[in-house]
Amino acid sequence: MKIAVDLDDTLSMVDRARGAGAYIARNGLPFRLKDADAPKLAEVYDWTEEDALAFVRDGGIALFTDAKARKGAREALAGWRTAGHGVVVLTARMKEWFVNPEPVSRDWLEKRRIPFDEVVSDVPAAEKGKYCARSGISVLVDDNAEACLSAQRCGVYAVLALRKYNLARAKEIAFGGGNWAGIDAAVRRIAEISALEEEFYRSCLSRRRESYEGWELRFDDCEDRRCNHIRPVAPSFLSAEEKLMLCEMCYRTEGKACRFRLTDLDGALDAVLTACGYREEARGECLILRNVPVLSYPAGIEINDLARWKEAFRSVTGEEKLRPLSRIEGRSTFLSVCEEGRPVAVGMVTVEGASAWIGDLRVRADRRGMGYGKKLTAGLLAACGKAGAARVCVQVASEDTAARSLFRLFGFGKAYGYAYKTLDAVDGVF
Repeated sequence: MKIAVDLDDTLSMVDRARGAGAYIARNGLPFRLKDADAPKLAEVYDWTEEDALAFVRDGGIALFTDAKARKGAREALAGWRTAGHGVVVLTARMKEWFVNPEPVSRDWLEKRRIPFDEVVSDVPAAEKGKYCARSGISVLVDDNAEACLSAQRCGVYAVLALRKYNLARAKEIAFGGGNWAGIDAAVRRIAEISALEEEFYRSCLSRRRESYEGWELRFDDCEDRRCNHIRPVAPSFLSAEEKLMLCEMCYRTEGKACRFRLTDLDGALDAVLTACGYREEARGECLILRNVPVLSYPAGIEINDLARWKEAFRSVTGEEKLRPLSRIEGRSTFLSVCEEGRPVAVGMVTVEGASAWIGDLRVRADRRGMGYGKKLTAGLLAACGKAGAARVCVQVASEDTAARSLFRLFGFGKAYGYAYKTLDAVDGVF
């Protein structure tokens, strides 16, 4: 993942009031202090833009080049790079003020031992979203609310570095942090949910997928919501409103509901869909077990090949159309529990990346509450341990209190929430 980070007032602490005040006093100028916390020189004192430029050219540039780094910034960026993320310092510093903004910015960063991969300058706040979309950047960290909003409009995750001057607009932006510990936590949460979602989608395939301007459209013969929806996957130059009509037409042509799957990261898109008349169809939670226990298969657990497991699944659920499992057979383990030779519970595990994903855990309706789900879960966790998974994940409908209680009994906790929103009243399987 690539992360863009603003420099002035985000990575650095620029004291405009003190530095400009000394300049005013030294030159006997008639300017008065207006707002010591303002993020622009022309707003700190009753200056024009020409006054601010004159100050900068008379040595005022030192306000920026000598500014201290904010506490925790270096450690946060170092941690991101250690985790494999690219860091782009994306600043609005322009040539009119800084002459050579990129070398000047690079020098500031290197002197303070702040790690980065690239410096890009002279990108106005309102254009940062488009720059991120064009450059494959997933997250923007900035103290400028307009920059964060421009990022969200392009499908880029935004983290607002909270300051006194931007608090009024903080609710418009999905994530924020008042210090670098908070910013780091927000970025790490975005990174973890994004990574888990990608693993989930590799373990839950659809028969057909199409890409459209940063969205993935998924279609399948079965009615499973997991295989029939739209999900945001990348930034885009088109707004959500511009893309909706074509997507709705595509799903109606297929005779299916036009639905979106949204996670806790997708608040901006959620607001757009709500305004366009979409309603929540279903809600769920991704649960995670971070320490995989070493277990043996309980007595009565059967390991099946895919063909036999499909028969068991149909027997337990009564459902004829299954999601396309054959394409992931080589990475999956299929388990069942039988009573007097007849399947009463089924489930499977798919290993993706560092995670094992439990899926399609079902217990026959007339055998629920008899311990078969617990036995099968123990067997699935044994399979996860034997596959060498570092963590185990499962997605559960919010209203399925029995399943949530079962997994919490084994130590699972909530990683994030997700929801399906639709414009059409079409029934589907969760």
